[in-house]
Amino acid sequence: MKKIFLSIVIAAAFCSFTLNVSAQQGKWKGTIKYKLTYEGAVSPQMPQEFEVKVYENKTKYIDMFQYATVISNATAKNLTFMWDFSQIPVEGVQGKWYMKKKMDDLIAKCTYEFTGKTKTLAGKNVKEVNVTFQTDEGEEKETIWACDEIGPVMDVSSYPGLKAVPFEYTVEFKSQGIVIKYEAVEIKDGGVKETDVLMEVGYEEQSEEEIGEMFKMLMEAMGGGNSDEDI
Repeated sequence: MKKIFLSIVIAAAFCSFTLNVSAQQGKWKGTIKYKLTYEGAVSPQMPQEFEVKVYENKTKYIDMFQYATVISNATAKNLTFMWDFSQIPVEGVQGKWYMKKKMDDLIAKCTYEFTGKTKTLAGKNVKEVNVTFQTDEGEEKETIWACDEIGPVMDVSSYPGLKAVPFEYTVEFKSQGIVIKYEAVEIKDGGVKETDVLMEVGYEEQSEEEIGEMFKMLMEAMGGGNSDEDI
């Protein structure tokens, strides 16, 4: 009888371990939803939500600042940006384009210190992280909250090299006095397939310089200037 009981306990422990592994970084599939709040003068039409689809070590989301669909790949340590300008009647711009960006250089410039402080966001345990980023002007520092229970093995989008998913952080546009706060508010397990985070067909590759030139022509055609910090 004891042997049977022991077998049941071992089997239950194995099943529990298997379930825990499936929820670990690099193996999780699902959607993370963020609430956006703004400080400063911004258009009332700015989005109030941000969504990231996750399939193991890949993510896919819409970057409202780059006007691009972005795929991150934590295994390859790169980002793929996709722009659909097929409906834009500007010569030299019209078409569907993509650009790949390796993140190794940025990963090398970022360091992360987990302080030991924790709290709960979107039903997950999140950890306080002190971020230091090396720039040409010196060091930049900030504090964020991140979750290392789900998502890719590392973030390569917002905080390159962070072995966790940013759950609460800010994006600042200093020249315009605008701060955008991202806060994870909902986690949906499952419902994401690998095909959901792959690059779409019909896009042609361009270099970063070529994409930059396209944006310059687009801004000129619209009668505007540099759009890097337009909100």
